[in-house]
Amino acid sequence: MENSVIEIYAKELQKFLENGSGPETIDIKQFSLLGLSVEDLSLAHLSALPLILELKKSKTPAELIKKSKIFLEVLIQNQEMKEEASLIGRFSKLCGLLTSTMASQELLDLIMQQALTEVKGETGSLMLLDEKKDSLSIKSAVGLSDEIIKATRIKIGEGIAGSVAKTGEPILFNEASRRKEIKRKEIKSAICLPLSVKEEIVGVLAVNRIKNTVSFNNKDLFVLSFLAKLAAATIINGNLQNEIKKGYLGTVKTLIAAVEAKDHYTRGHSEAVARYATAISREFGFGEEEAERLYIAGLLHDIGKIGIKEDILLKPGKLTREEYDVIKEHPMIGVKILGPAGFHPDVMKAVSSHHERPDGWGYPQGIKGNGIYLGAAIINVADTFDAMTSERPYRPALSIQEAVEELKRHSGTQFNKEVVEKFLMILTRKGVLKAIDRN
Repeated sequence: MENSVIEIYAKELQKFLENGSGPETIDIKQFSLLGLSVEDLSLAHLSALPLILELKKSKTPAELIKKSKIFLEVLIQNQEMKEEASLIGRFSKLCGLLTSTMASQELLDLIMQQALTEVKGETGSLMLLDEKKDSLSIKSAVGLSDEIIKATRIKIGEGIAGSVAKTGEPILFNEASRRKEIKRKEIKSAICLPLSVKEEIVGVLAVNRIKNTVSFNNKDLFVLSFLAKLAAATIINGNLQNEIKKGYLGTVKTLIAAVEAKDHYTRGHSEAVARYATAISREFGFGEEEAERLYIAGLLHDIGKIGIKEDILLKPGKLTREEYDVIKEHPMIGVKILGPAGFHPDVMKAVSSHHERPDGWGYPQGIKGNGIYLGAAIINVADTFDAMTSERPYRPALSIQEAVEELKRHSGTQFNKEVVEKFLMILTRKGVLKAIDRN
């Protein structure tokens, strides 16, 4: 196809060189297949005078065709560069998500919607490979029923999507001879292409036209191919982040197990504090990332107790002033333990300050009021509540009602008043306080 186009173009150039006429007679249909227009060619003539002068030196039609091919290739490259620059602008939102932690489903839905919008598709699906990489399942779709989405499992190599996943080659369905391969007869035109970066295929994107009788073309395929590469990079990045997160949480829980193995009275305490703290953070409107960091801080808040001697940590009676001073070192011991691991600054602040008090009588720094990081104030309430309602070597567990009264009594002095209010709202909503009131 390209050679015939070049020959047509060479003939038109020859007319231009001989009598100065423009390229108006070029067959638009031929050049539109390459994404070019008469306007593009006219502009190219105006900006390529040195090359045109070189073309004038051609002594034979074959030489002219050879030089014209170079000219056309440059023109096509320039056109593709302009298209790519335009696409980067249009896909800027998706580009920004490459380093974000947007919820995976939200991200997949965005990719699906962007694909349909860009090529005026009407229905479509985004399928990802499972962990074994031997089948595809639908993760986002438009125009498909929930039953179809849930039931669809496509083996690699089977059907259109399976074939694309296996070969890594896109398929453009336009010709009547190929439409019979599409099971859904209402589809007038379709594009199915891999979500891949280099050799790694993570899924398949399919876009269809049903009411629109205009078939997809090579330009639509180009646009979707660009989007598919960007989407695949985003998905791979998200998968990598999830793996890192799993490893990160595994390390955290190993550290917590070490603390709880030392003090069997606190077994499960860190997890409970983390869950309480996360629930409270959502009442404050924390975003997903910030809430997750607080969950990590909740798990790690007592990590410094690894450095406290067991005879002090497990003492059944009242601590002496000197022993209590040793216990008060555990937040900063925790910071020293976590520092080299590169934990987020919010995690470090929450661990170091979770025993600070609004009245300034907390430790280790005696920070007052709003100077205390909110995440630390949240963990302070969550930690104290779970400690009060759990058995300790020096006292039995308090009832929930007794613990709630303690929170209320010291609200604004030992505890952040707003944090206490939010926590009590959670307990009321879950029916805990209503059950207490009835008793």
